[in-house]
Amino acid sequence: HGAYRHGPIVALESAAQRDEWFSLLKKFEIVLSSDGEEIDRGQAINVLDGPLSALKHFIAGLESDPLGRRVKAGDLVTTGTVTRAPRR
Repeated sequence: HGAYRHGPIVALESAAQRDEWFSLLKKFEIVLSSDGEEIDRGQAINVLDGPLSALKHFIAGLESDPLGRRVKAGDLVTTGTVTRAPRR
């Protein structure tokens, strides 16, 4: 992610907020555009059935490596590409 940007980090204050975010992460859609031109569309499911599933696979891989680093509070983890990555 050479030019990755993200919005503000949001603290989840309640189980209801957590459940709402989990639901949104399972079904979001995104439009990739450049200079106002639509290049591709993608859905959360394109990333190993969704970002939370991809994160689960990632963490399981780290846990299987006795010398590996673990995910810590405050880490930002990108879970994969939702759209194709065209050359421009």
